[in-house]
Amino acid sequence: MYKRKRGEYIAGVSLFNTIWLSLIGVGLCLLMLISVGAMWQWVTEEHFSAPPIPTVRAVQRPAVGPVATSVPVNPNVSLLLPEGARLILSSANGDIFANEANGTAFVKSLLHGSEVTVAPDGRTLAYTRSGGLYIYRAGREETVSISGNIIMPAWNATGDGLAFVLREANGDSVYRVPLDSLQPVHLLTVPEIVAPPLTNPATGRLLIVEKLGAKQTIFYTIDPDCTTQIDCAKSRRDVAMVNRAVNWASYHPNAASLVFSDLDDGNLYLLLTGSGDVQPVVMDSGYKRRPTFNKDGSWLAYVNVTDGGKLYVFRISDKHIYSIPFGSIASLSWVN
Repeated sequence: MYKRKRGEYIAGVSLFNTIWLSLIGVGLCLLMLISVGAMWQWVTEEHFSAPPIPTVRAVQRPAVGPVATSVPVNPNVSLLLPEGARLILSSANGDIFANEANGTAFVKSLLHGSEVTVAPDGRTLAYTRSGGLYIYRAGREETVSISGNIIMPAWNATGDGLAFVLREANGDSVYRVPLDSLQPVHLLTVPEIVAPPLTNPATGRLLIVEKLGAKQTIFYTIDPDCTTQIDCAKSRRDVAMVNRAVNWASYHPNAASLVFSDLDDGNLYLLLTGSGDVQPVVMDSGYKRRPTFNKDGSWLAYVNVTDGGKLYVFRISDKHIYSIPFGSIASLSWVN
């Protein structure tokens, strides 16, 4: 019988041990690679994923209509107004917002439009959309039947009607709309109107702000019940002519003055209706537009275009200006 020599036996065992240890080493390396891969996957998926979207707190429903959500501009920014202030706003994308009394945050309604204005009852709204005029009352949206590009609607003092401007190729026409019929009545047509046809709080007459030249604007009033171009022209009463490019105006509630914005320098001025004198109101580097007094004349709101279309409110008593972090505003109207 053949017998293995001792040296051959020892060499065979060494070769076997070497192979076995090599297999164990390869296994350990594979296990280490699998562990590292799992660790990397856990780190990338769990620790570097996008942060969760913050939840926006719902707020109480406003009086003007159904509420969709709170303002989604930035949930970490407070959108508060001074105590007692209450406004309706339209944004550049056509959403209509409102804030509750006592300065709670703005909320977005389900209404859409621009150039929104609130009736004296604080509940009925008028606004434009795609050139048309709409009335929102008693939970319903109604359409004023007239074709063309409607701009600058304005309620009368009693809230039973409003006036607006129809912009056409041959000029700007002023119409009156009774709320009971919503049938427009043409009053007059002039080359260009640069401010809403407001109702004088003292006399009830209709304000016309007409552009005469690049730096010349005339303010006058007409009988709100006139029905033809001739009758309206005969009823005209001039208020003042100013050497400025007016692009918006608002009556003070006492009717003794008007605030207007200048298209050229972007500042706000006060026109004294009795004397025709013009006084500066807010003068700074910001380009301001749509100045509007609240119902008792204690506040003046306006849009600062230079600051991203943000809302500013000016307290008349101490001339303090509040900046409200709500941008891209297209129009505003006071509820109180």
